[in-house]
Amino acid sequence: MAGHYDKIDPNYEPRTLLAPFDEGPLVHTFLRDTFFGAREYPPTALVEFDFRRGRRRMAPFVAPLVGGKLIERSGFETRFFRAPRIAPVRALRLPDLEPRMFGETVYAGTTATERAAELLAEDAIFLDEAITRREEWMCRCVIINGAITVQADNGYTMNIDYKQSSFGPANNHFTPATTWDQAASTPIEDLEAARLACIRDSGISPNVALFGSQAKSVFINNANVQKLLDNRRYEMGMVQPIIQDPAVVRFGSQAGLEYYTYAEYFEDDAGTLFPMLPPQVVLLASTNVQNKIVYGAFTQLEDVKTKRFVTYQTSRIPFVYGDEEDGNLFYRLTSCPLPMPTDILGWRIVEALPGGAGPFAMDAELAPLEGDEKATSVENDLDDHTKEELRNIAESEGVDTSSHETKADIIKAIRKARRQK
Repeated sequence: MAGHYDKIDPNYEPRTLLAPFDEGPLVHTFLRDTFFGAREYPPTALVEFDFRRGRRRMAPFVAPLVGGKLIERSGFETRFFRAPRIAPVRALRLPDLEPRMFGETVYAGTTATERAAELLAEDAIFLDEAITRREEWMCRCVIINGAITVQADNGYTMNIDYKQSSFGPANNHFTPATTWDQAASTPIEDLEAARLACIRDSGISPNVALFGSQAKSVFINNANVQKLLDNRRYEMGMVQPIIQDPAVVRFGSQAGLEYYTYAEYFEDDAGTLFPMLPPQVVLLASTNVQNKIVYGAFTQLEDVKTKRFVTYQTSRIPFVYGDEEDGNLFYRLTSCPLPMPTDILGWRIVEALPGGAGPFAMDAELAPLEGDEKATSVENDLDDHTKEELRNIAESEGVDTSSHETKADIIKAIRKARRQK
C-alpha cells in the first residue's frame, strides 16, 4: 500500500532528521554568506517586504517664541511575496541495495538496512548541497537583476521584483563614460564615482569591489591603474593576493574599497554553465549591511491515518515516505528561501566592459562560457515525448534517470549528457 509507513523508524522521523541541518550548512557559498547573512523564520509562507526610501532632512530653524516645527514621518510601502518552495527528492529502490556501495569491498557484509541508512545519509547531504546552490543563485539574481524569476513544472511562474515602487523603478547599475577596454578609461575614478552614487542613494558605503574575470583583467592592465599602483604616495594597499575563500582572492585596494575576484559557476535549469558573477562587471557592496534570507513556513502531512499535519519554521525540512508494495523509499528535503535586500540601491553593478549585464538583465541575456559550443545547442525534440519514452531514450544513450521523478528532470539529464559528449 502506497503511503507513509504505519510504524516509522524513529531515525526517519522528520524531527530527528532536522538535527544535522541545525549544525549549519554543509556547503559554504560566498554571495549568500557574505551579503545575505541574516536569517528570519516567519510563521507563514507569505512574506512581508517593507520598503522605505530614506531622506536626509535637517532639523528646521524656528523663530523666537515658537515652540517647534512639525516634521512629518516618512511613510513606507509593504508588498507581499510568497516564499518559493524548493523540494528535491531522492528515490531509494530495491536495486540500489543490491550492489556494493562506493569504496565498499565485496567482503564487507553490509546488510540492506545498513546500506539504506548510508544511502539516506548521502542523499541528505546531496539534497542539502543542491538547495544551497539554488540559494546562492537566488542571491545572485537579487544582486544582478534586482528580481527572481521562479519557474517550475506545469507552467508555474512567479516573479519577485524588488525594483518596483511608487518612487519609480530603481536602477543600481553604473555605466562608465568610457569602458575599461579603452585607453582613455579611468577605472579607479569610475569605482569611486559608483561608490559615492551608492552612498548618495542609500546611505550605504560599499567596502568591497568584486571583479568579474574580464573586468579584473582589463583593470590590472590599464595604464592609469598601473601608474597609480606604482605611485607609493597613493598607498593603494597590498597587491599580493590574499585568499579569503576557495573561490575568492584579494588582489588590491583603494581608499574605501578592497579588490576581490570571485571565480564560481552555476548550472542553469537547461544544463548550461554560467559564471556566478558576469565577467564584464564589478560589484560594489558592503559586508556590513544585513540583507537577509527569509525562510517561509511549510506544512507537511506526516501521518495519513491520524491526519497529522506539522508546520515547520526552519531552513531545511526533511521527510521520508515510502511505497511498500513496490519497495521504494523516498527522501524529500523542503526549503522555502527568499533573499530579501535591505535596500536595492545599497550596492552598485559597474558595467566595466561592453556586453555586460545591462540594467537588471536576466540570465537568458548572458552568453554561455566562451568556447562552450556544446552548451549552446538545445534539443527541442525531447519536449514532445512522454515520460516513459524519455526514460527509453535515456537508457539508449546511457543516461541514468532512476532518481528523476518528473519529465522536466529527465529532459534536463538527457540534455546535460548530450552536451558533455
